[in-house]
Amino acid sequence: MAKGIFDKLIEDSPQIRKSEINILTLSAGTNATKGNLPSEYAQQAVKKYGVDIRHHLSQPLTKERIDLADLILVMEPKHKEQVLALAPLAKNRTFLITDYVEDKTQEIPDPYGQPLEKFQEVADLLYKILQKVYKLVIKQIIMHK
Repeated sequence: MAKGIFDKLIEDSPQIRKSEINILTLSAGTNATKGNLPSEYAQQAVKKYGVDIRHHLSQPLTKERIDLADLILVMEPKHKEQVLALAPLAKNRTFLITDYVEDKTQEIPDPYGQPLEKFQEVADLLYKILQKVYKLVIKQIIMHK
C-alpha cells in the first residue's frame, strides 16, 4: 500500500512533471515471498486515493535491494532491525517512517488478516505520513541538485 500511495503522489506531482527529477520506489517485505499479489482489502483500501496496486508483486527483502536504496523507510522497529541485520552499513539511510518526518515514533501496524476497516485505517495513516515524506524527499533532492 505504501509504495502504491507514494508512487501516486509522485505521479501527480507538478514538481516532478516539470523537472528532470526521477524517483524510483521499491518495496520489499521482511516476511514476503516473491510474486504474491496484494490482498483484496489492501487493493480496496488505497482506491480512494486513486491508487491501483492490483498488479504489484511482493518481493522479499534482500541485501541487494537494500544496497540499491538511497532511503529505506520501514513500518515497524523490527523491520529496521532486519534491514540492518542484512546490511549494517544502511544504518544512516534506514528510518522508521514516522521518525523520518515527525518527532514522534509511531509504528504502522500490518493489517494482514484484519478486516477491511483496519486496512483503510492503515491506508489513511500512510497517506498522511507519505505526503510529508514526499515533501521532504523533494526538498532534499532539489537542495542536492
